[in-house]
Amino acid sequence: MSDFSYAYGEPAASATFKKSPEDFVVTEMLGFEPEINDRGQHHWLWLQKKEHNTDYIARALAKFVGVEPNKVSYSGLKDRQAVTSQWFSVELSALTDVQWSQFEMENTQILRAVQSTRKLKRGTHKANAFMIRLADVVGDKIALEQRLAKVAADGVPNYFGPQRFGRDQHNLAIAESIFAGKKVKNRNAKSMALSAARSWVFNHYLSARMKIAGQLEPLTGDVMQLMGSHSVFTAEVHDLETLNERIKARDIRITGPLIGKGPRAVAEEAEALEQSLTAAFDNWLQGLKRLGVEHAHRPLWLFAEKMQWQWHENDLELSFELEPGAYATSVLREIVSIDETKDTD
Repeated sequence: MSDFSYAYGEPAASATFKKSPEDFVVTEMLGFEPEINDRGQHHWLWLQKKEHNTDYIARALAKFVGVEPNKVSYSGLKDRQAVTSQWFSVELSALTDVQWSQFEMENTQILRAVQSTRKLKRGTHKANAFMIRLADVVGDKIALEQRLAKVAADGVPNYFGPQRFGRDQHNLAIAESIFAGKKVKNRNAKSMALSAARSWVFNHYLSARMKIAGQLEPLTGDVMQLMGSHSVFTAEVHDLETLNERIKARDIRITGPLIGKGPRAVAEEAEALEQSLTAAFDNWLQGLKRLGVEHAHRPLWLFAEKMQWQWHENDLELSFELEPGAYATSVLREIVSIDETKDTD
């Protein structure tokens, strides 16, 4: 990850990250309350966990009530080496009575249980709130304060974090084997590997585009996304100046490719650049197409909302909110040099 381009230059300061799970606290923000119905078949669980990944907890909940793992759903994956709070929903036969207080697992606690007629679907939460402690910060505090203010005001590249790729980029190795024809029976492992492959291509595209153009400005044919929405449109040459002003006003963002099959909205200058910057991954693209993975888009830029910080001697405590699918490590890498070797999910 350190080879990818930085928005404001490589940080001069360094720090230790995740001395303990309590240094990384993540709280899922649904943006709505579950629709409670005591006769509902979907049991919603507000659960706090530490040193467990989301899928492991989901399987444990399924085992506790004797159902298949696919009966347990969640909105998003949360880190393992952290203290995280998030919702799960478990689908059971109507009127099934479950004593959720009897669910026991080390470093895990169900804080609330309600029933609903609705299932919790993937990607439905509004944001994730982070509380992060960076220990033993080394560097010029004045310069670091200036860097913090810059990140808070202007945002960061929307890279996928290292946890997307697994320990020693193991998910990419699995993807390579799949593209070579190996069968992977574990559907979750296969899905994560394919997602990792196109996430890696996205990161390379974003980094290379920044090296060419520095701070990102729209090109003719770029796919633009409305902030807070999945609605997209293609940039026209006569609109570039206006689009740039809308980008600065945080009304829209430029997107980049999540490669796969199907039609693409990108055109003209942006399409030529995309083809040039992703050409080295054509074998992956063909593999993703054969496997039916649909082409998609992801914003190139990310804003850490409500960002605040305070010092505790040589430790720096940060808090901010990120949209679903964004990585706190992509914010941190613009602030300090940190150890990225820990496996987080």
